[in-house]
Amino acid sequence: MTNNQSGYFLKLSSQPIVFEPISNGTSVFYDKDNQQLFCVRGSGAMENTDSFRFIRRKKQNRRIILNSTINENQLSFNQEQLIKNIENKIDIIYKSYFWKQFEKNFLYWINQQITSIDILSYGLGHISSSICSQYQYALLKLIEKLFENKIENIYLYDPIWTKDENNFLENYNTYSKYIILKENNQANQIINRSSFIYIPFCSKPIHNNLLYSNWNKKNLNEILFFGNSLEKFSNEIKFDQKKFFYIYQATNFSIEISLSLFEHYINAFNEQVFTLFNHNIISIINENKIIQLKNKKNEKSIENKNQLEKITIEQLSEDIWSLHIKPIYTNEDEIVVSSYCVTVKGQRHEQAYSFRLEDKGAIQSIKFNPDLSVLAIKRNSNSVEFLNFAPIPQITSSTRPSISTTATILQSDAIEYSQLSKTKSSKLYDFNWLSDKEIVFVTDQSIEHYLLNAEKRTLRPLKHYPIPNTNWQLFSREMNLLLISAGSPSGNSLIPFSFHKMQQQQLVKLPKFEVDLPQAQSIMQRSNSIASNSSLSSSQSTNRRCYELTERDCMLATIYDKAYLLVIRQVFRVAGQGSVEVVLYQIETDHKPAQKRHILRLNLYGKCALNVVDNLILIHHQPTKTTYIYDIEENSTSQYDGFQTIHEPLLSQLSIQPINVNWQLASSTISTSSTTIELYSSNWIVFLPNVIIDVKMGCLWYLSINLDYLLDLIPDRLLLIDILLRRINGKSSILTLLRTLLTNVIAPVQIDSNNLSNISASNVLDCWIEIIDRINRVFIENSSNRPLLDQSDIYSVLSLFSTIASVSTIGTTTTYNRSLSITSSDTISDDNHQTKALKFATSVVIEYIRSLNGFNIQVQYFIYELLVNLLVKNNQFFQLQQLIQYQVLTDSLKLACLLLSLSNKQQPTTQIALDMLKRLTNANEEIVEILLGHNFVIEALHFCMEHIPITRTLARKLLEAALKSDEILSSTTSNQKLLFFTVYTFFEEYFQHTTTISALAQLPTTNDKDDLEMFKTLFNLHFRNQDTDVANIQ
Repeated sequence: MTNNQSGYFLKLSSQPIVFEPISNGTSVFYDKDNQQLFCVRGSGAMENTDSFRFIRRKKQNRRIILNSTINENQLSFNQEQLIKNIENKIDIIYKSYFWKQFEKNFLYWINQQITSIDILSYGLGHISSSICSQYQYALLKLIEKLFENKIENIYLYDPIWTKDENNFLENYNTYSKYIILKENNQANQIINRSSFIYIPFCSKPIHNNLLYSNWNKKNLNEILFFGNSLEKFSNEIKFDQKKFFYIYQATNFSIEISLSLFEHYINAFNEQVFTLFNHNIISIINENKIIQLKNKKNEKSIENKNQLEKITIEQLSEDIWSLHIKPIYTNEDEIVVSSYCVTVKGQRHEQAYSFRLEDKGAIQSIKFNPDLSVLAIKRNSNSVEFLNFAPIPQITSSTRPSISTTATILQSDAIEYSQLSKTKSSKLYDFNWLSDKEIVFVTDQSIEHYLLNAEKRTLRPLKHYPIPNTNWQLFSREMNLLLISAGSPSGNSLIPFSFHKMQQQQLVKLPKFEVDLPQAQSIMQRSNSIASNSSLSSSQSTNRRCYELTERDCMLATIYDKAYLLVIRQVFRVAGQGSVEVVLYQIETDHKPAQKRHILRLNLYGKCALNVVDNLILIHHQPTKTTYIYDIEENSTSQYDGFQTIHEPLLSQLSIQPINVNWQLASSTISTSSTTIELYSSNWIVFLPNVIIDVKMGCLWYLSINLDYLLDLIPDRLLLIDILLRRINGKSSILTLLRTLLTNVIAPVQIDSNNLSNISASNVLDCWIEIIDRINRVFIENSSNRPLLDQSDIYSVLSLFSTIASVSTIGTTTTYNRSLSITSSDTISDDNHQTKALKFATSVVIEYIRSLNGFNIQVQYFIYELLVNLLVKNNQFFQLQQLIQYQVLTDSLKLACLLLSLSNKQQPTTQIALDMLKRLTNANEEIVEILLGHNFVIEALHFCMEHIPITRTLARKLLEAALKSDEILSSTTSNQKLLFFTVYTFFEEYFQHTTTISALAQLPTTNDKDDLEMFKTLFNLHFRNQDTDVANIQ
């Protein structure tokens, strides 16, 4: 089934969670267990060291640091190795075309200087761990080496440098001209001579402060910047001209010289430019280019008179030079300070939160505990640091902020505390919160289970599980599962651990199992990696890698309430033709080894990623930019081979719906118009169950499915209902399907695009019987992951029959949502067709009642009400009587009252109602009222004699009814009051063994005395002589 219909089955959330896009000084971490995105900003954040792949995670890095990958071995800070790396990078830069351009421009400028120069460098970053920083530092060393005789001093400063890095810089640079600044002056540095200011990727405040400190013609004429473009700063949408006054003014007379890309490592110097502040000093190599740029600007200035031409430094107004207003910044401006600004966003909390952390080194992993009261941070390979937070303020619906409001500031405890790994020689991979107070450390030698006491700021060891040669780990708090790869160099030997959220200090080791690895091929690539294009010379390393099971190839997911390990692998069933397979291992909870249960086959090769949405497995294939949908419960697309079930796609070649991001709604800091998002981008990183992150755009989406799309896509209605009944959000689509099915019969209009002619009523009825049985079967199973359609939901479909049968309501009958699918224009006018429609509607409702009874589901009154109206409308009283007699319609007081309400039009319903009330055995009083209401006084008296105790109240009621009946009869017969005589004499004889009605009147005063006296007087007046008590019955 292909995506050949209109609409889209796959949709991204209309407004994403926006974070700062990947850039120098920003790191992003995603905690899938808490569904939280951590955006860490500041000078200590790590930079990108590798290109992004369309995969779930990077190799050996479960954290998925979205904009950085730091090798654990680099944290040990091997100085000898670092020196070799820097020397190697110096050699690479020196041989590059980038350096040729750089040297030519720099040499031209330095030859114009009368005296020797100083070099001032800010913000090089962690040279011990960052490849980007090492290249930037190597460029500085190369300048020092080639221009040593023209350099007076070299000033260095970065507040994020660790003590070891400072020591390395001091010891490695024995050259006496190096001066490492000790204080953070926030770039307020005044130059003493001609200076080369080397500030790659530094922020606007750094540039602005340097200009402010040297804001005079003499100093600016002697400065050469190498850093970000001032023109680009000033053209930013949110650029504040008042806050960054000096950048804004400097662009009037600045000249920028761009360089070619540094191809060996683009991110090291990408978009960094030379900036000059004197028009007379312009490199000859760029004169023509600058003249062309000026001509273009002159042409634009004619079109836009508000745009100013470039002026020289001497032409700038003296009023501007006299201004020396010190800039003031906020934390959001990212001025170089020794701390991080962390913002937390996610689906779990509608409000974003932010807080600041002291800079103690690069962050490798950061996670809150489930109740967000304790933050855990991993900065090195042997310990985890903890920080307590005050309770998050509760936000009511009335005070809940909009999406674009700023983040709420969280207050943290001033005291941090840490926990070292128990095994000193081990390397800590990661940590996982089991609960609010329990945490697990995963090292290369063991699992360490701790109990946290946040008040005392201590951790107590609970248990230590030795597991030598640990490769990687997977964790899911939703599944209560921790999976460890250990023991085997290939990584396919797995040890699961189960824990319980409600039972603390419980971590149970489950049986070990192994994952099958695909067979080696001479040119086969590892699963989920870049398509095979390597040469034969690399076949040996490729064969070795194909036997490895890595963390990025595996993921944990709950599908149909069962725990599975999903393994992506590239296989070669035919030589030279690779394809993707996803193997599902079911992890048993009854201490049995995990078993291979399912294999999802995709006859395509290349990079892919997985999502799981509503128990559907989605395989995104990047080369074709399509998605394939699998349902492991669907039998029509699967085949059991005796060992496991092989599945083909349920839906193929689907595409995600194109989306435009409205930045004004998504973020308060962006005011640009909407932007079209590139789908299946190489910048995407995918997390289970349904998270997609674009690290370049800085957006996080939640993927959802549009089940209504299937209504036109799948013509087989029974297959369609099976698919919808397995979707937790399938209720509305099922109701739409049922309405469409029935409407095609009772109001034949073309609703379904697949139906070019009307469907026969018999076929629809057969289909209805199958569908409604399946719906009720799911209902009685009462699964939390299935749509439960109760009788009120089905009645919303059946209510379309109200156009052909008026529905009566009695008393305070509950009103249900009866949205009609048939408009007034669709009302049936032809009598013959109306009769057929009534019979069809009756059959549909009867079959629904049959199904309910078959599954022992009590039928609600409003279903009976609809059926009775249909039968009465079609004069099918015999059928109605049969249905009631054989208990198809269950006896009830409401149903009897409905039948009575129809008695004015159809007299037989009265007797049917009385028979039903008699069978109920608890409606005797109602039967008496009905008989008296129809003037059946004698019948009511006989019924009272058999079923109701005789009381004075009952006697008065019957005597009153007898008098009223006699009055009615007096219009056609002589006024003998025979009914009154009969009833009175009955009660007189009935009470003779104790007293007479006359005697009852002599009892102590009661509320009935006057009434009984009236009946006695009336009886004596008509039926007794004055001298005798014998009744006069003439």
